[in-house]
Amino acid sequence: DQIPGSSTVLLLTSSVEEFLVKKRVIELTHQGCRVHGLQLNTDPLESLVYIGILAFFLSKLKSF
Repeated sequence: DQIPGSSTVLLLTSSVEEFLVKKRVIELTHQGCRVHGLQLNTDPLESLVYIGILAFFLSKLKSF
């Protein structure tokens, strides 16, 4: 899929998703996006909580 109006992408991932992330980074790079990644090395069940918290704070920072 296309990411509308963005040339820079931040991927928040866990170490469990490593293969899928590599594939997605290649796709985004071919679309002309600059990709930055933040990988969390946590328990797979806890990673969604941490990623959710980070996404919440990043969205709040964006509104400043």
